[in-house]
Amino acid sequence: MHKKLLLSIGLLLLGAGTALAQVNTTVVTQTGLDNTGSVMQTNTGALPANAAFQTQAGHDNTAGIVQNGSNNTANQSQSNVIVPNDYKEWYIKKWVWIFPVLEQRWVTTTLTNSYNIANISQTGSGHYAMQLQTGERNVAGIVQSGINNKAYQSQNWFDLFGQDGEADPTIDSKAYITQTGDGNYAEQKQSGEQSIADINQGGDENTAHQSQLAAYGRAYINQGGDGNTANQGQTVLNFGGVIEGYASINQSGDDNLANQTQVGIGSDALIDQSGKNNQAYQNQLGGLSLASIFQSGDMNLANQGQLAANGKAYITQSGDDNKAYQNEIALSSTATIVQGGDENIASQTQSGVGGSTATINQMDTGNKGNAVQVQDGLGLEATIVQSGLGGEGTGNWGQQLQTGTGHDAFLTQQGNSHWSNTVQTGANHVANVTQSGN
Repeated sequence: MHKKLLLSIGLLLLGAGTALAQVNTTVVTQTGLDNTGSVMQTNTGALPANAAFQTQAGHDNTAGIVQNGSNNTANQSQSNVIVPNDYKEWYIKKWVWIFPVLEQRWVTTTLTNSYNIANISQTGSGHYAMQLQTGERNVAGIVQSGINNKAYQSQNWFDLFGQDGEADPTIDSKAYITQTGDGNYAEQKQSGEQSIADINQGGDENTAHQSQLAAYGRAYINQGGDGNTANQGQTVLNFGGVIEGYASINQSGDDNLANQTQVGIGSDALIDQSGKNNQAYQNQLGGLSLASIFQSGDMNLANQGQLAANGKAYITQSGDDNKAYQNEIALSSTATIVQGGDENIASQTQSGVGGSTATINQMDTGNKGNAVQVQDGLGLEATIVQSGLGGEGTGNWGQQLQTGTGHDAFLTQQGNSHWSNTVQTGANHVANVTQSGN
């Protein structure tokens, strides 16, 4: 058994212990194996300017920064180094990722990559935190509470070439950002195998950008407050795992905007919005996928595009002046729009073969819905249902356009002063239009 600690170099610079003791500056540099760096800063004086910097190079290192006060700055960087061949095998107690938990075990390990853990916690106003990790099985977390917080977090894009010169995409990374307060900004970029990325924001005017290239990834963004913006992109490269990607954006408040793009097989992409003036855009490429947008409030806009086999796409809106658009290129897939409220507009475009269906359902008292369906392919089905509660819909407008072979078109309107138009071009089509009322 080799010695547990190979090399450790530490440099700690603390602010002067004089009248300016409130203004602390801490620099920690560690190189080697199984090092621990911890910085705690508390500022209660009149000069709110703390700064903490930590740099670790080696294996199985842990870094943590805790700050309490105003105008704090924390910067952490962890990276692995090449250990001589004589010291590549160790018997140590290390953090081991045993899905779905993180455990500590005595294991025999070959030090080809590091298992770094980094943590930054800040309390106060005007904070800035940045974390950068490079290596295998990294864990990074940033927690901020206050006003005008900024958090940047990046974990290593997977190693394209290992020490043997071959592809080595094995990183079990986790990244967390939690912010509470006004004017927060969080950006997170993570890639690797069995990755999880999570951003949680509470307050007003929050902005979150999250990008993840993951084999078994999930990505979450949760925002509460007004004027939130969330952009999430996830690319799933599954190498035989059972989890094949999951991306979710949940927003509650006014003036929210969510953009979500996901590429993968068997992936789920969900956007949930509640409030006024919400906009949601969702693009998903993959088979056996599910794309869903839920909106509740006034003047919502949802745009959803999906390229899938056996996929499902849903848009549900409740409120006034909502708009929903769906574009789907699919095989045996389903596209559905459900709207409840006044002056809603729904449009669906679907192309493919093999029994794909498109459905628009507009229902509420006094609805003035506008529904358009366009299909091209083989064996597709289009359905429009427009009615108010108790069959009291007014002035609904429905149009269906189908080209190809073997399509079915169904259009049902209940209420008063409706208009419908069904056009089919090709062979072996079926059209059914039902109107009831005056």
